[in-house]
Parts: sequence; C-alpha cells; structure tokens
Amino acid sequence: MTSATFFVKNAIGGLAFLAAAIVAVTSLAPASDVSSIAVLNDKARHFIAYAVLGVLFAETFRARSWALVAVWVAAYGGAIELLQGLMPVGREASWLDQLANTVGAFSGVLALRFARR
Repeated sequence: MTSATFFVKNAIGGLAFLAAAIVAVTSLAPASDVSSIAVLNDKARHFIAYAVLGVLFAETFRARSWALVAVWVAAYGGAIELLQGLMPVGREASWLDQLANTVGAFSGVLALRFARR
C-alpha cells in the first residue's frame, strides 16, 4: 500500500466517524434546534444520512463483510432511536425512522458494492 493510498483510506475512515458523530449530535439535539434548519422530509433525511454512513463505513472496512457493515450502521441508527426515546429533548423513538435508517444503510453499502464491480 502506498503512502497516498494509506492517507486516503485513513481520511475516509476519519470522515466516516466524523459523519457518525454529526448524525448522533443532530439526532440527539433538541427537536426545535434541528427542525428550524431542516429542508427535507424527516424520513428522507434519515435515509440520506444513513446511506452516506453506509458508503463511508463500507469504504473504510471494505475488506470485511458488506452485510456486516450495513447491519452495524443500521444498529447504530437503532441505538440513536432508543436514546431519543430515553432523553428529555423533545424527541421520540420511531420505528419508521429506524426503517428509513436501515434502508438507507443497506442502500449505501449496496450502492458502493455495485459501484466497485
């Protein structure tokens, strides 16, 4: 592996974890803080966020199982949904949000997988 390849791989990994942190912060912030800047439908935002996470983490861990990466990204979304239900920030856990998270995660991973063929 060349040093340039190593740098790009580590940069994508760093970006993946940064994106995951941004998703967590915006998902766990009080609802009024986030809804004022939202321009897309709630389910579309969930789908897009987790599709991006799916792509970034699939690229970061591409030597591993694609399905496992998608499951972990979807599980991350599930954990955030559970935390939303437990935290008093004007948010609630939603099965439909988790469905959008899961479909987004698998779509992102599959898109990258098919792009790599």
